[in-house]
Amino acid sequence: MANIWHDINLPNVPDFVFKKGEQKKAPVEEPQQAARAVDQVKVALSEGKFSPGANGYAFNESCTASVKAEITGKPQGPLGQVTFKLFSRFENKEEDHRHSASAAIHDGAASADLKLFYNSDYYDAGEPSGTTVEYFFRASHPKASSELQSETLTMPRDSAAQMKLRDMAWQEPEALVGEEITLNAHFDGASGNVDVEVEIYRVAQEGEHELVDTVRAEIRDGALEETWEVEAGEGSGGSQGAGTDESPGESGAKETPPPKLFFVVKAGEGKWGEKQESGLLEVKEWLEIELADESGKPLADEEYVVKLPGGREIKGTLDKNGFARIEGVSPGDAEVEFPNQLGIDSGS
Repeated sequence: MANIWHDINLPNVPDFVFKKGEQKKAPVEEPQQAARAVDQVKVALSEGKFSPGANGYAFNESCTASVKAEITGKPQGPLGQVTFKLFSRFENKEEDHRHSASAAIHDGAASADLKLFYNSDYYDAGEPSGTTVEYFFRASHPKASSELQSETLTMPRDSAAQMKLRDMAWQEPEALVGEEITLNAHFDGASGNVDVEVEIYRVAQEGEHELVDTVRAEIRDGALEETWEVEAGEGSGGSQGAGTDESPGESGAKETPPPKLFFVVKAGEGKWGEKQESGLLEVKEWLEIELADESGKPLADEEYVVKLPGGREIKGTLDKNGFARIEGVSPGDAEVEFPNQLGIDSGS
């Protein structure tokens, strides 16, 4: 009788024998109840909208995107987050800004900050006729059946309409007439380069402030930096000079305070600085003295006395060229005397 070979004689085979009529069955694993419960969870997104950020709605500033989220089923594990993706529409063309943020669902809602990027290469290229940019976002969730598109946020394309003043100031608190001084201003919400006008005003004690000068400038990346040659305005006596050919005289004018200037920035319909946010620049003037004899030869090393309105006196000595320059005096008429030169003095 031939020997019967059994699988149990093979190495690594479990040591058991099936009874006649029995079939080998693979073990059955029961599905995990938690996994089955999670599979049944659904999320429905609705009411997608924007809310203003700390600086309101402004280009290149953040605002809040939010949705309502209704959950059905009983999640037994992590539910996942809502993803917000930013888009815009300009002249009927849609742009994906490739900017997104995610947030978990709390109390039936989710929200995240999105930055309203202004693409100047796209919006300002050529001569676009569109006057507004429309922003919207698309929200999604792993358990939601479809994406939700939000309401549209419409923004004026004019960058100036979105600018908000952060600060503005003169480089120095005082300067001489004819000197150059730098004025600075910084804006939030400015996109690209913005053409502006800078108006410099002299403060009036009564009535309207005097417009001294208007300068064209440009805001770049939210910053304005412009150099200006200081003027005092018509209210001042201008730069003062004294010569030898003037008749003696006195001025009955009272010493006036130095002119004070502030500046205003204008772009489109926007105007910033009317409340003198730049601070006041105190303008000082200068006085030059030259003394020569009848032949035109300079009279060197002569003593002089300058009498300013109000009675203040400044004493000094001319240089070898018969010249002196006095800086930082207040505007107004001044009288110059030469104590050692009888009959020579000047009122101006």
